Amino acid sequence: TKCSFLQQYSFLPLFFHHQCFPLYKAMVADLNTRAGRRNLYAHYLQQFSAADGVQSFLHSNVGVGSKLVQYSSKYKHDTLQVLACQFSSLGRTNPAQILQLNVKDRYKLLSEELDHLALCGTGHLIVDNENHVCFVAYVWDERDKPPLFHASSAKVRHLLEICGTALQNDPLYHEHLVACQNSTKQHRRVLRAGKAATRPDLQSRGLFSFVSLTTLIATLMGYDMYYVLQTHNNAIQFANHMMQKESRASSIIIHQRGSYYNFANKRFTDGTHIDVYYNRLQSLGFDIDLLKDKQSVIGVLFGFMNHSQSFKVEKVVDTFCSSLAGKKNRKRFASKL
Repeated sequence: TKCSFLQQYSFLPLFFHHQCFPLYKAMVADLNTRAGRRNLYAHYLQQFSAADGVQSFLHSNVGVGSKLVQYSSKYKHDTLQVLACQFSSLGRTNPAQILQLNVKDRYKLLSEELDHLALCGTGHLIVDNENHVCFVAYVWDERDKPPLFHASSAKVRHLLEICGTALQNDPLYHEHLVACQNSTKQHRRVLRAGKAATRPDLQSRGLFSFVSLTTLIATLMGYDMYYVLQTHNNAIQFANHMMQKESRASSIIIHQRGSYYNFANKRFTDGTHIDVYYNRLQSLGFDIDLLKDKQSVIGVLFGFMNHSQSFKVEKVVDTFCSSLAGKKNRKRFASKL
């Protein structure tokens, strides 16, 4: 009867609201608007957050009740401490080591970045069961990067100059961004990688695997490419190793090395030569030749989303979870040795 039919299928409006509407909302969101990008990022992040493989990894390595969440301003204090530590000389990024940046040197710059991130929403955190930040990673749409930072500290100004020169000297940067700066279509689908950091007491837990979520989510959102300045030697080496394993037939993102920039002979626009910093380190007993050769390099890396393949959300999530499972199994094996 008509009545029994309506009773039998009375769940459909509720089902549509909880299952179909979020997907519809994500599909119609527009990459051309900040709100659209924020909603899309949240939608795809939720797919990873709900995956059994992600939850299992977090519970094993951070603790029961830990979770993956989108960045918001309520997490700013903790996030700022984690980033300030990672991007001081303690974090062993090459420019920070040579310039001997301390935790407070970049504090204001990072604080302003996080204020902008709260508006954009293109970043995620791992938080424990008490909502303390354990890991952070974020990216910027090329058209919605943080405003230019006016540094009062000479060391921070010199840091920004080093990074700017690394990009300006890179041929891929000129090919894909500078030459296309008047093309709306190109800019609509370009990301610049921001920063990623793990809380110091959790460095050995494998949380840095979650940095790749930013670019996996960007692929699902419809971006075509991203670029990143790699200032840590481990990041440079890992990327080089990763590129050897990539396949154009199956890889979700194909990476290409732009260039390496050695800033050991840098003269800054204020007339200061970087030897000022090397001389200071030499007086403390550091091997200057080693620093100039091994610790004065920035790598520029580009990633091109492989849209020639049709990657469903489920496949991307499963691939990421498989990589986490492999990392977990390797840790178990090592613990038995």
